[in-house]
Amino acid sequence: DSPLVYLGDNWYKINDYLAAKVLLQVKGSSPTAVPFENVGTGADTRWHICDPGGQRLGGQGASGNSGSFSLKILQPFVGSVVIPPMALARLFECYNIPAGDSCTTTGTSVLVYYLSGTINSLGSCSVNAGETIEVDLGDVFAANFRVVGHKPLGARTAELAIPVRCNTGNAGLVNVNLSLTATTDPSYPQAIKTSRPGVGVVVTDSQNNIISPAGGTLPLSIPDDADSIARMNVYPVSTTGVPPETGRFEATATVRINFD
Repeated sequence: DSPLVYLGDNWYKINDYLAAKVLLQVKGSSPTAVPFENVGTGADTRWHICDPGGQRLGGQGASGNSGSFSLKILQPFVGSVVIPPMALARLFECYNIPAGDSCTTTGTSVLVYYLSGTINSLGSCSVNAGETIEVDLGDVFAANFRVVGHKPLGARTAELAIPVRCNTGNAGLVNVNLSLTATTDPSYPQAIKTSRPGVGVVVTDSQNNIISPAGGTLPLSIPDDADSIARMNVYPVSTTGVPPETGRFEATATVRINFD
């Protein structure tokens, strides 16, 4: 079996971008795709000299020491995807005593197959040349944070013009999207959670549509090998309707660019 999430058709999810399929060679059978069970190793006519009554061992020779795996791209990506060392598949064994077509495995696996590495895409893109984007939302009176999901009176909206550039080697427009990932505020999930309870940060596109911090996207069509601009708006909101305590607030989010 495999400890990874099963996607069907023998594919297992490595991450959001990659899936793997594993085939293992068990003696007496052709390579079999994981998951499988009750694959026999063939009969063994030798009597085990250590067991009273002469119990038979299931098979001779090596099993599980050869096989292959395939990778599938679940969605296009930019740059590199790193696969940290992870268990890809596990092989268990059991003995048919007395002989039969199946048996139940117990205990730990006899073999574990690991995978690690880096997958590089031919195209490359950058957001703000890979540099951190810092946004200063200024000072806001704590008493003005009164309505859930609303920008308080006197708060300003930061209008961001984020440089984006892709180099794919293809003529024409490149379809990409910017995805936003951050910790959502439990009281108002459309906002990014900040260090100050009751205060969240909302990100929108240029048309004021909220981009969810739980993987919301901003689609773009940009020329290849040329500088382009992605526009976003950022502003603070109340997440509870209760004025927060006075003090600084900070929040962090990640913007990733993906091919559409």
